[in-house]
Amino acid sequence: MSEKERRLLTKKDLNKIFLRSYCYECSFNFVRQQHMGFAWSMAPALKKIYKDDPEGLAQACKRQISFFNTTPQIAPWVVGIETALEEENHRANDQMGEVVSAVKTSLMGPISVIGDTLFLTGGFRLLAPTIGASLAVQGNWLAIPIFLLIFNVPHFLSRYFGIHLGYQWGSSFFEKVVASGLIDKMTEVCYILGLTMIGAVSANYVALSTPLAYGSGESAVTIQGILDSLFLNILPLGVIMLCLWLMKKKNVPAHWLIFLLMAIGIIGGALGILA
Repeated sequence: MSEKERRLLTKKDLNKIFLRSYCYECSFNFVRQQHMGFAWSMAPALKKIYKDDPEGLAQACKRQISFFNTTPQIAPWVVGIETALEEENHRANDQMGEVVSAVKTSLMGPISVIGDTLFLTGGFRLLAPTIGASLAVQGNWLAIPIFLLIFNVPHFLSRYFGIHLGYQWGSSFFEKVVASGLIDKMTEVCYILGLTMIGAVSANYVALSTPLAYGSGESAVTIQGILDSLFLNILPLGVIMLCLWLMKKKNVPAHWLIFLLMAIGIIGGALGILA
């Protein structure tokens, strides 16, 4: 009998876990963080796997309610793997308990790196607002729906296939994903698209120029004309780079930068320096 044929859980069972996975952080706390949401999402599977073994069920619940914390959008991958391992543990007469716990603990760090890259520090979190903002500035009513879809469709797929493929492949899940190069490709595509959109939005919607000129009459030379001949949109680019430097190197909060730019714009416009 193949490994797939030996599986106890059906697609319906896995879909129950998938729906419950949206509640990971409903009971978040600073002691064990996502542990209750993690265990609650696995509860239907554990009850079915250990339906004839009350003591094994109790031990499985204790294992799965231990400390857990990772990117919520990608945590279902671990749930799928743990579900498969719990099933293997039951077939092995509860001899794999330490292995099940060790796998769960060891996956938290590596999977967080992948999840944060795709959903929190960059990737789709960077791509979605960039495209949404560019559409919003144009007055396009699709800005909000597209913003939500760009982030949440990958989020949905990550949860759904994480549960199903994690359970199907078990402990070999990450070996297959890493070997395929899928994560690296997705991350690279998201970064390229995100940075491209940021550059396009900055060039089109950050407006800054100066009316200053020297000379008089037809022979007057504008400072803006000289700057444009050297580098088009150099002033908006300079403002963006300055803001990035202040946030990264000086830890200046974004809301303070907004007030600072407003003040500079008002004062510069009143003095005839900026336009």
